[in-house]
Amino acid sequence: MGYSIRSRTICVILTFLSFLGLAAPSSAITLSLPDLAGDMEVDPWVEPNFGYPGQRECVFTIPENIAEIENMTFVLSGHWHAGEISCDSGFGEPEVSPLLPPISIIITSDNFPGDYFYSSIPMPDDSFDDLTGEFTSSFPPGVLDFNDLLGADLHAEMLIDFALIGICSITIDSFGTLDRVELQVTGTVPTEGSSWGDVKSLYR
Repeated sequence: MGYSIRSRTICVILTFLSFLGLAAPSSAITLSLPDLAGDMEVDPWVEPNFGYPGQRECVFTIPENIAEIENMTFVLSGHWHAGEISCDSGFGEPEVSPLLPPISIIITSDNFPGDYFYSSIPMPDDSFDDLTGEFTSSFPPGVLDFNDLLGADLHAEMLIDFALIGICSITIDSFGTLDRVELQVTGTVPTEGSSWGDVKSLYR
């Protein structure tokens, strides 16, 4: 009997702490960035030539109900098409290979000038759903913490992360459509405050 009473008392105390917001749960919140979605291509001057942009930008903020950020992930859904790149080493015929550059996102803010968060996702030659990429802070790593994003006006630049190296040329363009661009934020969301009387009423 004494054990039962002690167990019940401990349970009530833990529930009370939770109600007071001292035991806040972690939640996964999806932030949609619709301004970054749409058609994109590597080089608008190479066939097939659609005139799509190679980068997109938007401004956003983290919702105020998130008190602490534990992790953040870059998420893409859509479809993509491989292009072709030809590189001349100076020996024999040019080497032809598929062109599938990654899509990257850089998050900056006036609150941390000169620093940024970065994530990149390799593109498949196919349709895809919920491809994910982890974020790193600016170099040297560890300068920024995810909580530096809280309360700040954030600027997101998403781009096809590609540059020609050596004697290379794009012979067939790589392009696609991003149907959804999202940030998956795992963070602490405070619970609503409550009184000791509210807690006791649960056990009457």
